[in-house]
Amino acid sequence: KQQTPFDNDKPISIKSNSLEASDIEGRRRLVFTGNVRVAQDDVKMTSKSLTADYPAGESQPSDMVARGAVRVTQNGQEVRCDTGTYKRRESKLMCCGNAELRDGANRVRGSCIEFDLDGAKVRVQDAIINIYPEEEGGSGDS
Repeated sequence: KQQTPFDNDKPISIKSNSLEASDIEGRRRLVFTGNVRVAQDDVKMTSKSLTADYPAGESQPSDMVARGAVRVTQNGQEVRCDTGTYKRRESKLMCCGNAELRDGANRVRGSCIEFDLDGAKVRVQDAIINIYPEEEGGSGDS
């Protein structure tokens, strides 16, 4: 079996300063605000607010939208943006608004950065890329 970088069936932990819950025709909506922290497997996310929508009868959210100073980290990589949307069934994460992917000293910026979590693919709209060669032996040249 091919190893995938992300398992979206792992449990999700969400912490925040406050929570507002609603139920409309069996569909739950949870709105977390203030110092929101989300963890699923090795993926961590922080934001100012998070809206999680749950289909009727399900215990995992189908969609989550994080807003305000969104920061996602996994395996030493970090993504920052204004709004992050996670579609669980599609295993996709879209970061839009001042989006930036940081991997070591390398930077990828764009209006939106979309991650296909199953295929480990990234798509960047309006891309600007800064790639720095790895230093050999730490010569100190900067």
